Amino acid sequence: MRITASEVAVGTGAAAELPPVSVEFSPESPAVLALDTDRRPTVLSLVVSGRMTPTAGSVLLDGRADAATLRTAVALVDTPIVAEPAADLPLGVVIREELAFARHPARDARELLEALDARDYAKAPIRLLPGALRTRLLAETAAARPGVRALVLTSPERHGGSPDDLAATIAGLAARGFAVLTVTTPATRELLLKADRS
Repeated sequence: MRITASEVAVGTGAAAELPPVSVEFSPESPAVLALDTDRRPTVLSLVVSGRMTPTAGSVLLDGRADAATLRTAVALVDTPIVAEPAADLPLGVVIREELAFARHPARDARELLEALDARDYAKAPIRLLPGALRTRLLAETAAARPGVRALVLTSPERHGGSPDDLAATIAGLAARGFAVLTVTTPATRELLLKADRS
């Protein structure tokens, strides 16, 4: 599966919510895109997932324009405001709710927390979770949804954590056949590219 966004924009001129941006990602070629300002990563995430119609440009899934299929195939991971859990919710509750949305039984939440060495955080507010672990857990629950073949990680750097750990999460998802786009800051993009080369 390949998603290609060509010169997508929302609004025009200096006040554009999203100036023209192009990006392509697939399981073979995960992408890391840097955007300034706090809202633009969210706006781009909505556009490439078929949840917002751009003012200009196009988003194609395997060469075809199909917003409905995009919405099913692309999951947003921890996207600010749109898909981020409430900061004070206990991690265990968040994971159970996310997996229930994916039609998985409650026992799968326990197994996931065990598998990722996160059981000790089960009753802690999700805001206290280390950044890399938070991203990995939320990516795993998003990946578990029926029909999901692509993941957009939005601004994962805002929760801290090592770029090496984030790069490992991205690589692991791609190796399992998911197309992955990470939308982040210019500084984090450089660190992720360095981690990928090492």
